[in-house]
Amino acid sequence: MGFEKIDFAAKNTVGFKAVGRIQESDYIKVLFPLFEEARESGEKLNMLIVFGPEFDGYTMNAMWEDSKFGLRYMRTIEKCAVVTDLVWMRRLALFFGSMIPMRVKVFNNGQFETAKAWLEFGKPGLFHSLDEATGVLTVEIFSALSAEDFATMTDTVDSFIERKGKLNGIVIKTEKFPGWENFKGLLSHFEFVMDHHKQVKRVAMVADGVLAKNIPSLANHFVKAQVKHFAPEQLEEAQAWAAAAASAEKPTGARASGESKDWEGSQRGELQ
Repeated sequence: MGFEKIDFAAKNTVGFKAVGRIQESDYIKVLFPLFEEARESGEKLNMLIVFGPEFDGYTMNAMWEDSKFGLRYMRTIEKCAVVTDLVWMRRLALFFGSMIPMRVKVFNNGQFETAKAWLEFGKPGLFHSLDEATGVLTVEIFSALSAEDFATMTDTVDSFIERKGKLNGIVIKTEKFPGWENFKGLLSHFEFVMDHHKQVKRVAMVADGVLAKNIPSLANHFVKAQVKHFAPEQLEEAQAWAAAAASAEKPTGARASGESKDWEGSQRGELQ
């Protein structure tokens, strides 16, 4: 019971699986010593934490220790992957992740290996996942985009479209668009947009208010898609809206800020 350790090849990556009811002593004996040593040495760690079916909640004292742990070591942890199907845990992780320095990403229980890969293999320009059940591609942009980023995503999307016909939606999450790693990355972005914009029904932009001003320019590239803006903490709402494209009729085109937009016509404007 408590936190069971998950081994990683990389020395700067640690993982734990929550089993049973988590106690105050689980933090004091397992987590605090490890992260305090890293904090004192100035080492940055990546962390994987799994809350699967074996997890049975926290005691009140454990919840207090969890809050202290997050505040004390939020600058020691560079990336944190939370693997769980618990809706309340996913929302809590996304909410606090939006307010602290570390990068927090939430994965379903079935995405355990994907979560490990995100922690272990550097800092890709973007991270994508395609929900086969809903037909929604979620793209999180972290840094300058490379041709390799688009090549991997294109393979995923093309395979799905070949089997299903169209994507119901794309959900794009980013604080600000960081540009491209090089000219090859720019060309790959153009190619992806031109090859796929007719196969996308809805595009949800999950970003702050500043980036939201660029939505009309983005919509010009997905000329068949409806585009809607969501706040940074509304990722799950954005994914649900994109998935609903399969059953909803396309609106006639309200253009007020924050509303769905049906931007049909010729492609224009520059890539943002």
